Amino acid sequence: MRTNRTLLTLLTAIAVGVMLLVAGGLLVSSTSAQTAAIKAQTSALETQNVSSGVALALLQVEVSRLTDLHDELKDLRLSLPDSTNLAPFILQLDALALEHQVLVDAVSVSGAQAQPSRQGTAGASATSAAPLPAGTLLGIPVSLNVSGSYDAVLAFLNGLQGGERMLSVTSFNTAQAGETGGSVTGTISAIVYVLTGPADQ
Repeated sequence: MRTNRTLLTLLTAIAVGVMLLVAGGLLVSSTSAQTAAIKAQTSALETQNVSSGVALALLQVEVSRLTDLHDELKDLRLSLPDSTNLAPFILQLDALALEHQVLVDAVSVSGAQAQPSRQGTAGASATSAAPLPAGTLLGIPVSLNVSGSYDAVLAFLNGLQGGERMLSVTSFNTAQAGETGGSVTGTISAIVYVLTGPADQ
């Protein structure tokens, strides 16, 4: 009888042990699966962070490029404004004349004309009824009569050609002023350029 009880107790203990082992194995398996899932999620987040970092760096580069382009456009607009109003140019002439001690005796301005282009708009008047497309290069013929010493007039001409406003000098002539030979009069013909913008009609 005792033997049967002992055997039963032993079998019960074995059964309990087996159950504990199985439960422990399931627990370890579940923990391993959770750990693997956490690692996979962490890896995915790290990959996403790297991708986001690269995208942010590229965006910063593009913003920097846009800023540079904006600055270049501002500089371009100083050289090639989108208005045919030459009042700012006249002010530049006065400053240049003062710098080189030259007198600007007369300024003559003709109507703006579209310059040669692939669109074939050369010769079109900026004051015509038909609106000019944005990006049309206009040329405004300007004639200047100046006086001063020869060196001063020549310095004025060089300053005009190397100034802020984009232009091309088409002719330059000088003549002696008076009998002393210390002063000359100069006639400068130039074309001042304008680049029409979206708002120009």
